[in-house]
Amino acid sequence: MKPRPSDDLRILCWEGYDSSTLLSSFEQRHGIAVAAETLLSDAAAVHHILNSPPDAFDVINLNNPFAQQVLYPKGIIQALDMDRFGGHLNQTPKPLAHFFDCVKSVDGDALLGVCQRFGPFNMVINTNRLSVGFAEDQGFFLPFDPALKGRYGVLLYDDFTVFHVCISAGLNPFKPLSGADLDQFSKAAEVWFSGAAIVTDDHDALNAALLRGDIDVYLGGGRYTVAHARRAGHTTLRAITPRSGPINGRGAIAFVEVTSITKKARNIALAEDFLDHILKPRSAYTMAFETGLCNPVAQFCDPAIRALASATDLNAIQWDTLEEEMHRCAPYQIAPDYSALLKRLKQALL
Repeated sequence: MKPRPSDDLRILCWEGYDSSTLLSSFEQRHGIAVAAETLLSDAAAVHHILNSPPDAFDVINLNNPFAQQVLYPKGIIQALDMDRFGGHLNQTPKPLAHFFDCVKSVDGDALLGVCQRFGPFNMVINTNRLSVGFAEDQGFFLPFDPALKGRYGVLLYDDFTVFHVCISAGLNPFKPLSGADLDQFSKAAEVWFSGAAIVTDDHDALNAALLRGDIDVYLGGGRYTVAHARRAGHTTLRAITPRSGPINGRGAIAFVEVTSITKKARNIALAEDFLDHILKPRSAYTMAFETGLCNPVAQFCDPAIRALASATDLNAIQWDTLEEEMHRCAPYQIAPDYSALLKRLKQALL
């Protein structure tokens, strides 16, 4: 059946939710076509949303803070039916509950979406070249090590790169910064890019460079970018979470994706069905392992859903150390000086 344009579901999302593996059964069941637009920066995506027609998207998938702190206060997304979707909160990992508060309104009364993928997003090493302990101890100071000049890559996801360069400069990106702080950031960014062997937004290219031995580490990155390679047998590649840093003692960032429905969705019932669809056990497994990316999903805290995963699957996403590494992380937050920091990051790239 060829869908009518009015039946299309439009999604703005991170890579993975655009996967035909996830979408095809939903499209066939409803006789529609899902149009997915992917993003590499939450901040840029929010700017795009705010400058688009109110009905441009039906479903929005963004990281931690934006549903709670921007989209809901501005009336762009709607609160979900708690009777229908509240049960999904029982599928979020209780020892990590504070990371998942972002799915509720600031007062805690409204449910703003559903959570699925999450995890530390910091760096990836080849353990044949760098030890886990060394990388965890050095964290984002690695680009300042003369021995690593020309031996690392940078994964250019604007938001995370800004956060990680801040950490390397001894700055907390989630606090207001002074002019001197911004200058310190610029100096750190210049070191990062002048010493990098490769700068790209293609994590597959960075994984390949690690495997060839062209680089020893890339920053940022995490299970989201490397677990697919690990699942294919390249387990010398490993996501690393630094042990400490300037964000209230933490030197690492963790993301939680929140998938929400817009207030001006053209078919709210269909959008609600889509949220139901991604929460189903088989869909949760698909989002963890069958979209070209591999990444932990909140639903795996349910042993029955986690049982769908093999030992190879769980090893790929480093499930055994996930909780410990999350506790080393600060949640992804909005950086007050993001615009100034991004401008300086782009200048350092020139």
